Amino acid sequence: GVAIMASVISVISSIMSSLQDLYDMEKEFITKRGQLEVQYVPNFECSTIKDLIMACDANKWDDIEVGWRTMMRAVIIVHSRLASNMKTLRTPKEKRLHHMSL
Repeated sequence: GVAIMASVISVISSIMSSLQDLYDMEKEFITKRGQLEVQYVPNFECSTIKDLIMACDANKWDDIEVGWRTMMRAVIIVHSRLASNMKTLRTPKEKRLHHMSL
């Protein structure tokens, strides 16, 4: 039971770190996007600049979306592993329940 709890804590810690990285990536994108808009506002009617900014937006948002989808899958996997081992976590000293389900 203790080993299961330790592994769950380790995985949750890793997920928390990954979430912070994902938030930082999104924050960086929004900051740079705002700077681009301010820099190119006088020329925003120019279709080339507008298309360039929109292409950059699409590429970066694809990366951010992949990050969020990956994070959701990881959380679902951790949840299912934790749920399948809940009986062991509730009664960690019973020998017959002491095997972790993978």
